[in-house]
Amino acid sequence: MRLLSSACQREVVCRPRSPLVPVPRIRCISIVSMWSSVMCPTATRLAPMGLLTLARGIESKLGRLPRTSNAPRPIDIDILFYGDQIIETPELIIPHPRVAERAFVLVPLAEIAPDLVHPVSGKTIKQLLNEITEVQGVFKWEDS
Repeated sequence: MRLLSSACQREVVCRPRSPLVPVPRIRCISIVSMWSSVMCPTATRLAPMGLLTLARGIESKLGRLPRTSNAPRPIDIDILFYGDQIIETPELIIPHPRVAERAFVLVPLAEIAPDLVHPVSGKTIKQLLNEITEVQGVFKWEDS
C-alpha cells in the first residue's frame, strides 16, 4: 500500500491494527519538495475490495473529497499489488496501472521489494526501475 500526502507538514503514520498485520519495514522518501511518499507493505485478511473500502475511509477521515482525477488532495492511498493477483473492475485495478511508469513509486518499492515480480509484465521491481529514464527529484528521506 502506498500513502501519498501533498502536505509535507502532515505526519502520515501506518499503525498496526486488525485486520491489517504490519510488515516491519516502512520506507519514506521525499519527492521534489512538495510530496512525501510512504510505502507500507502489509498482510491482510481483507479481500481486495474490502481493502479499497478501508483505504477510501482513511482518505475521507484525513480530508480527501470524493475522487477526482489528478486534483489536489491531502492524501492518496493506492493499492499497488495484492499478492500476484490481477484484478480489473470499474472500481479497482491491481496491479496499479501506472506503477511501472512512476519513479516516485518504484524508487522506494525497489528498496523494500526489489525482487517483487509485477504479475502483468513479469519483470521485477528492480528491472522496472532500471527502465525508468527520469528519477530526478526522487530521493530517500534521511533524518538528520
